[in-house]
Amino acid sequence: MLNISQLSTKYRIKKMEKEDISRILNLENGNPQYFAYCPPKPCRETVLNDLKALPEGKSLEDKFYIG
Repeated sequence: MLNISQLSTKYRIKKMEKEDISRILNLENGNPQYFAYCPPKPCRETVLNDLKALPEGKSLEDKFYIG
C-alpha cells in the first residue's frame, strides 16, 4: 500500500476527502488562468465529481486524490 505521507519531506501530504471540498475549491479558484483554458470553471459539483471519478476497472480504493 502506498504511504502518501512519504511523498514529500517538505510538505504534509494527505488524501483529500469530501470534507476537503472547500480547500480544494479555494486552491482551484486561485488559478483562474488554468480554468480559462481547461474548463469547466471550478465549483463544489466539479470538485465532488473529480473526487469520485474513476477509470474503467478501478475502485475508490485505487484512487489517491491528494493535496
